[in-house]
Amino acid sequence: MAFDQDFIERVRNAHNIVDYISSFTQLKRSGSTYMGLCPFPSHREKTPSFSVSEDKQIYHCFGCQKGGNLITFLIEYQGMSFPQAIETLANKAGILIPEKANPESAKKRDEKNQLYSINALAKDSWAKELKKLPPTSPVKAYLKKRGLSEEIVSEFELGWATDSWNFMVQALVKNKIQMNVGESAGLVRRKDARFYDYFRSRLMFPIIANTGEVLGFGGRGLRDEDTPKYLNSPDTPLFHKGKVLFGLNHSAKHIRAEDQVIVVEGYMDFLALYQAGIKNVVAVLGTALTHDHCRLLQRFSKNVLVLFDGDSAGIRAAERSLAILLSNDLLPKWCLLPDDFDPDEYIQERGKPAFQEALQKSEEMFLGLLTFWMKNFSYQNYEKIQIVQKVAPILHAIKNQALRELYLNELCLRLRVENSWLLKALDQNKQQTTAEINPTGAEKQSTEQATKTEKVNLEGLSRAELDLMGLMLKSAEYIAKLDQEKVSEISSQGFAKVVSLAKNYLEHFPDDFNKLAGYISSMVDTPSIVTHYEKRSSSYADAKTAHKLFVDCVNWIRSQKYKEKAKEMHYKLQQNATPQELEQFMNINKKKHGILGT
Repeated sequence: MAFDQDFIERVRNAHNIVDYISSFTQLKRSGSTYMGLCPFPSHREKTPSFSVSEDKQIYHCFGCQKGGNLITFLIEYQGMSFPQAIETLANKAGILIPEKANPESAKKRDEKNQLYSINALAKDSWAKELKKLPPTSPVKAYLKKRGLSEEIVSEFELGWATDSWNFMVQALVKNKIQMNVGESAGLVRRKDARFYDYFRSRLMFPIIANTGEVLGFGGRGLRDEDTPKYLNSPDTPLFHKGKVLFGLNHSAKHIRAEDQVIVVEGYMDFLALYQAGIKNVVAVLGTALTHDHCRLLQRFSKNVLVLFDGDSAGIRAAERSLAILLSNDLLPKWCLLPDDFDPDEYIQERGKPAFQEALQKSEEMFLGLLTFWMKNFSYQNYEKIQIVQKVAPILHAIKNQALRELYLNELCLRLRVENSWLLKALDQNKQQTTAEINPTGAEKQSTEQATKTEKVNLEGLSRAELDLMGLMLKSAEYIAKLDQEKVSEISSQGFAKVVSLAKNYLEHFPDDFNKLAGYISSMVDTPSIVTHYEKRSSSYADAKTAHKLFVDCVNWIRSQKYKEKAKEMHYKLQQNATPQELEQFMNINKKKHGILGT
């Protein structure tokens, strides 16, 4: 969903960045700013270097150099997409999303909000039931046997759905919630004219979005007669098991910090890894990886390590997953645990060091599967054809052409065939690439529309332009001076765009200069660069120092422009220049060396 800038600013201005970030790290006033320990998991520190400005509504860490505004924080720390961050902040402030302002959309939004509230009620009710159980209860004994600490049970808000057929029914009645709404949430079911609980006698795992809402639940039966062993919520307006990942609300920041996500199969595997300190992990809900899962993972890291059980089922899961992962431009590795262990059992029996050693032996999933398929390979022609038939849909699914070339070369070497033969054989098998591997055009378009936001690229800006940007954020007078000097006409396109954004912002919000840095942060691809140079310009002790920097930077940009023009004219002179072009070249050189005025 695209939001206009006025709406984004309205949402951002409805929140105080200090209040919000205080939920994640303790902040103390220090002069005109607040300081605290950096909350980002990639930066562990003992001395506070994380600065939050209430006036400018931005943050900056002097240690890890992360910085931006409140929207940036939701994206970087909580793993939200840009649209998610805007919607989350709008909902918290009670601001209606423009596209949802019509009656039909408002009705759907209210219905979803009601389901979120009901799920939160169910989560809290089941958590209370688990806490009430004595230490000797079979449920507490099971948790102890699986090695889950009280802290991890509390952090992930596990609960207990009693053996009663109407525990949740009564909870809904007590809170004056209609049964048909509870049915829509997947908490109760109807038989004839009566309702009964969907989850009974199960250890409950709430499935929470990285925006904080409870989407649904997974329930683990503890008795032999409890079938299936794991029961997920049915599909609801909030929950589709092929679109959500368990634990992402906790692990998103760790995945970003490690630039890798470990994918496991179930809740217990996830909790075992997380408790062992391996926190860059998510769990699929007992289902195969889907395109929706992959699109979700893409937002955090392209590096995916999938943990499979070391049995035939694990191999089949890898075969199903590989093409889907590669078609979504992810870089998959796999780790097959020995002796048919699952991750939870492996950590329990062999410990964290042995588990980490197994992870270090992980390899690219394509190469690992190729090795498995070629066990006892005797280089018969029919065997080569069989391998080609297996790899064809996978290779055709790869978006990264450089990676595809490397895999083709590896395949030629292992099969002992010529590249031309392999390409021809793959082309003959191209039709085997099914619609299941490649998402539909409608799915791609929907995803692109949901994530597309135009950002100014700061990476190509010169040091002089970045220093000028810092001065702009220090005082509005420098924006006027840049206009007077017509710097936008001789600077890079990126810097000219930043100046234009600043001027446009101040035209709309002339009394809100202090919030300009936060606004610019939301409009660029690297917000930390904005906060870094804003802090840098604030350190200039006097106006004389700042003014000298301004003059030096403008002169440097102008000299670079003259150098470019001189090169162009020199090239033209070599191509039989006219007397007018010769005169122009001389004037450019004079300006370049300061002989003529600008």
